[in-house]
Amino acid sequence: MDKNHSIEVHDLSKRFKLYHEKATSLKEKVVNFRRSVFEEFWALKNIDFYVEQGETVGIVGRNGSGKSTLLKCVAGILRPTSGEVLLRGQISSLLELGAGFQPELSGRDNIYLNASLLGIPVKEVAKRFDDIVAFAELEHFIDNQVKFYSSGMYVRLGFAVAINVQPDILIVDEVLAVGDETFQAKCLDKIREMQRNGTSILFVTHSPDLTKKVCSRAVVLQEGDMVFIGEAKDAIDSYHDIIIEQKLLDAELGRSSSNEEKIISVESVSLKSVNGQTIDKIDSGDSAGITVQYKSEADLDDCVFIVEIQNDSGTIVFSSNTDSLEYYPVIEKGTGNISFTIDALPLTGGIYMANAAIRKRGTSNDYDRFDRACTFKITAPENNLGIIATPVQVKLESLNNTISI
Repeated sequence: MDKNHSIEVHDLSKRFKLYHEKATSLKEKVVNFRRSVFEEFWALKNIDFYVEQGETVGIVGRNGSGKSTLLKCVAGILRPTSGEVLLRGQISSLLELGAGFQPELSGRDNIYLNASLLGIPVKEVAKRFDDIVAFAELEHFIDNQVKFYSSGMYVRLGFAVAINVQPDILIVDEVLAVGDETFQAKCLDKIREMQRNGTSILFVTHSPDLTKKVCSRAVVLQEGDMVFIGEAKDAIDSYHDIIIEQKLLDAELGRSSSNEEKIISVESVSLKSVNGQTIDKIDSGDSAGITVQYKSEADLDDCVFIVEIQNDSGTIVFSSNTDSLEYYPVIEKGTGNISFTIDALPLTGGIYMANAAIRKRGTSNDYDRFDRACTFKITAPENNLGIIATPVQVKLESLNNTISI
């Protein structure tokens, strides 16, 4: 193992057996001896990477890509089918909400229990006990049984124990999504403090912004394969490309499987460039068009066409409709397109989705609606935060009075 590495993962693969007719009694086991029906599922396939001492590496990927399985193999909870994991230093992991807690024991007892599982002596835990409780914000509940804790209290206590044992290696699996914003910010501050102190961190999150803020490098997993490893920003770009590809497939399959007859329906939605080409990427601030293809079974003059853009968190960041634009389309039976031209989309970088609906004028009833019908990526400078990306200038002017004698 390289002396500068805290974690080395070599050609790691993990296989699970998925049983379809697993025996549930002794009789069935005897009758079906050697005939259990199962299929092999490879959750991880030939994963190979390292984490340097003091480095933070992110693991990103869609649900089911193998992120949690990889962390459990690194933490020693799961044994790899093949390959190996090499570690240098004391490891602390927070992989599941309340993992290792005994519900009948108090929060106090669980602190000592969890710390002992991490190899921390009782005397050392006693020295850090007050800090752990204060960080978890559980001073008034520490002697209550944890079975009465809320999910937020669970994760606060688990995180407080994991980070206060001062490990050489910290493994964190999507637990910062639990708890209020204040606690999430406190956890992030603590992680940054650990980074400054030289702790190596393996970090799973579904937040691209958090990955870029916290991690220097990131691994991208797709269906058990490692498809990218490199700088965090480039890894997020790779992850976004995977999302776009899958969203387009999901939208196509989901729409084609719908056989419901409607008087008018949204057939497809696409993002267009200024010259009319279908695109899936755009620079922030550029103009673009959203084209809605419809199919009508009759002549209609009461249709309101609606388009929306939402970010990957589901927040609607843009919306428009033909009524608000004082445009009242007359629809003839058959198929057609209606296009909305947007002069500028000054949105921060990330993944966005376009929704479309056709509503009966004067009512809240939709003839049809197609959510997440089109997925695209907006690229923007890294220094833009929030929702809107717009140029900003900063100027410092001293207002100190000069006293002359």
